[in-house]
Amino acid sequence: MGLVDEGEEALGVVVEKDGGRLAAGETFVDVGTVVSSFRWHPDSLTVSDRTTSLDESEAVKRRYLSARARRLSWLWEQPVRVATRAAAREVTRRARQRSRTENTSG
Repeated sequence: MGLVDEGEEALGVVVEKDGGRLAAGETFVDVGTVVSSFRWHPDSLTVSDRTTSLDESEAVKRRYLSARARRLSWLWEQPVRVATRAAAREVTRRARQRSRTENTSG
C-alpha cells in the first residue's frame, strides 16, 4: 500500500514534508521509539524552496476541500502564507543562533 495518492506522487516537497496519510481503517501503532523526525536545515526542500513548498501544500489542501470551501480558500491562503513565512524566518533565525552558540562553546 502506498502512502501517497497517485496525483501526489510528483509533489517532491509535500511528500518530503508530510510523508502521506493513513488509508481508511488503518491506525498508528506506538512502537516505543522515534522512527521519524524533522530537522530544520538550509538544504531541506521545505526550507530552501519555501515558495514551491507552499504552492504544493496549498494544492494538496485544496484538493480535499469541499467545492464550497475551495471557492473561498483565497480568503485564508494569503494570510496563512504570510504567517508561514514569518514563522519560518523566526525558526531559521533561532536555528542559526543556536548553531553559532554551539560552535563557539564546543
